[in-house]
Amino acid sequence: MFQLFAVTGLVLTLLFAAVPYFKGQKQAEAESGTAPEMESTESVKIMFRLGQWITRYYLVILLLIFAVFLFTRIFKLDSFPNGFHVDELSMAVDAKSIRDNGTDRSGIRYPVYFQNYGGGQNALYTYVEAVLLNFLPSTIFSFRIQAVFWGALCFFAMFGICYEITGSYGWALLGPLLVTTMPVYLMSERWGLEAYLFLPFSSFVMYFAIRAVKYERDRDWIMTGLVMGFSLYTYAVSYIVFPIFLLLTGIYLIRVRKLSVKRVLLLGIPLGLLAFPLVLFQLVNFKIIPGFSTLISDFFPLPIPREQEVSLSNICINLSFFRELFLGGEELTYNSFKEFGTIYLFLLPFVLAGFVICIKDLVRSLRERSFTVSALLLFYWFGATVFMLLVTKPNVNRVNELFMPFLLFIAIAVYRLFASRPFYLIWLFLWNSASFAFFLYFYFFLQNAVYGYHPLYTSASPGKAILKSEEQYLTDENTHIYIQFADGAISSYQQTYYFAGEKGEVYSDEEPSYGRATAKLPDELNVEENAVYIIHDDWPHIVSYLISEGFEADQTLPEYSILYRRKE
Repeated sequence: MFQLFAVTGLVLTLLFAAVPYFKGQKQAEAESGTAPEMESTESVKIMFRLGQWITRYYLVILLLIFAVFLFTRIFKLDSFPNGFHVDELSMAVDAKSIRDNGTDRSGIRYPVYFQNYGGGQNALYTYVEAVLLNFLPSTIFSFRIQAVFWGALCFFAMFGICYEITGSYGWALLGPLLVTTMPVYLMSERWGLEAYLFLPFSSFVMYFAIRAVKYERDRDWIMTGLVMGFSLYTYAVSYIVFPIFLLLTGIYLIRVRKLSVKRVLLLGIPLGLLAFPLVLFQLVNFKIIPGFSTLISDFFPLPIPREQEVSLSNICINLSFFRELFLGGEELTYNSFKEFGTIYLFLLPFVLAGFVICIKDLVRSLRERSFTVSALLLFYWFGATVFMLLVTKPNVNRVNELFMPFLLFIAIAVYRLFASRPFYLIWLFLWNSASFAFFLYFYFFLQNAVYGYHPLYTSASPGKAILKSEEQYLTDENTHIYIQFADGAISSYQQTYYFAGEKGEVYSDEEPSYGRATAKLPDELNVEENAVYIIHDDWPHIVSYLISEGFEADQTLPEYSILYRRKE
């Protein structure tokens, strides 16, 4: 049903997009006397007034869209996606360890690039989470709320970019509207995968880069360098995307007479200072220099190097990934659903149309030696596409930065094609709204039934059960909590440390007990012990035994039961 709806939208989009062309042809014939006048001036006047009203009240409309954005991001944030991703859990443990001890869970002091199951993990999300844990409890919600925060900044950055492109506050609403409703943005902003920070930071970089070139103010060049420098800590993909983007942009700005030594320094100095620790880390990781420690941080190579994941031999194979990039269907269903893809099907023609428009703008800009924002979008798209073609086994989260130029291609196409024919915008808005409604219904009510748990997610119930037990079921301060996890549960010790660990405790892969909780049952079950038990459904005989011994059972959480004694 969902795919039929999507195909219908695509067909109608192509038909509606063709109408302006044929009406233009008929208008030309009418003016030459070969056909009657076809244009309805009354409808144009109505839509012109509507456009004026939208521009006048753009701030109210922007805040209404933002309210929808916040609701759709925060609603049941700890339950959708279902469970706790293994990378979320590892970052949560590292963040708590950094906050308490100044080391990651492996004992490395303030690393600039974290270890994660032998490989690597980008640092920014973890360090921000370490700060937030001083004010928020150790819950899934508090871990994921950071992703919502960066998404909210992206919401407003896209408004700013679209304003710089169109010069109209009304048309600038296209950016935040698409950020709110596009599947890839909603899905990436509801959970804490650190790589997905590169998508909002790409919009921050583009916003300040456009302003730097357009207005030629020193502070914008400095901000571009700063934001680009911090972006290096969101995802290592930036190590490839940014050099390509800067090289092409530099050549272009020389051509249009917008670059100077001063501007290079204003951007390059903050970028270089922020990049320097990562350069040192890569020198160590490639074993060009030995590992070392400073007064603040340790620099040691990763147990499993990842440079082999990028190769020229991948180019031909990865060309076929464009289909999954837009339409979904990859194995990592937490990135996209095949029912909706990453971008609604009816919007894909606008991605192509906007891309073509930007190429035309670039050609004209080079010929006239005048600046166009389209050039920066194309250069960024090119850098991101090069990485997509080089990386082994690309997926949506690995190339998430591509969706920043894709969204802006859509906005540019809609603005250019329909700025003088705003009637068609009503249809686009209604179909986009209907698509968004269907997507929300699927996301919140059907996805678990269709896709279930992804293997890289573990149940969220143990963490919720620990917190619920501490709030409701402790007999006194000496009550202990035992958790019998599911067979094969992911990182049960890490879960116990994050949800139950107290300040000052040091995580170890060999230690099951943190705070008042232990990630396994005692060797001999003593029903007289002052304890609460959290038992997975794989162990029904234990649940039955404890109930027979006078324990109450709270079975409101999926897959797990909480066994406790009623307070006297």
